[in-house]
Amino acid sequence: MRRIYSILMLGICLLCSEVILASQSEEELQTYITIFSTKTSAGSQLDALNTLQWSGLSDRRLFDLLEKTLLENHATARSKPNVDLVSWYAKSLGTSGLEVYRDTFKKIIQSDSHKKIIKYAQEGENNLAKYKIWNPIMTNRYVWNSDNSNVSNRLANMIRSDDWELRMIAAKRMLADNVFDDSLLMALDQTIKSEFEIDHDGKQQIQTLAWMCRALAASMKPEFEKTLSDVHENAGNKKVRKYAKKYLGQYY
Repeated sequence: MRRIYSILMLGICLLCSEVILASQSEEELQTYITIFSTKTSAGSQLDALNTLQWSGLSDRRLFDLLEKTLLENHATARSKPNVDLVSWYAKSLGTSGLEVYRDTFKKIIQSDSHKKIIKYAQEGENNLAKYKIWNPIMTNRYVWNSDNSNVSNRLANMIRSDDWELRMIAAKRMLADNVFDDSLLMALDQTIKSEFEIDHDGKQQIQTLAWMCRALAASMKPEFEKTLSDVHENAGNKKVRKYAKKYLGQYY
């Protein structure tokens, strides 16, 4: 009976955790919906479009709003501020990863809209395939830490993935947004340890390892100094060793 009780309690705790996480995700989604449905300031919209790239969201309640705004404005946007804003809408629509928007991109690309809008519509269309893969990675709840923010958890998922581009983006976002939660840093540390001894010769792998070392060093946590020292001394690629030595200098 005691074992059954323990199993039931564990199940209840897991269910409660899932409910909380779902509530947090819905709250985040509704925040974006409010911004894009009420047409807040251009600056607020641009900020939201920027962070939306790494939200892992793909809900049509949100992205239909972006599509609507894009279709209403792409043909008439001519001033620099308007062109910039509409271009961001085009780029961000692609982060949905939803094929339903491909025809919208084709319509804009074939239109006489401003060349910058067409350029970003092409980028948005290209993003569809990437984000179809990336969004489930970013929002994977299997190792979600409820003590950390959604942003931190998504960055950790990106770091733990096998996608080098996604790893590099995560390391850059850690630095840009100053996100250094302990569990995120542990994920970063473990990923570096799993890769640095390999003689990676691809440009992206080398640059990604460099960015990850830079982000780890930027935390200034003493427990990660040894990892960077190991990379400096034993990395399979000499460029990676050089980068690690450079970032180790932050500890002195």
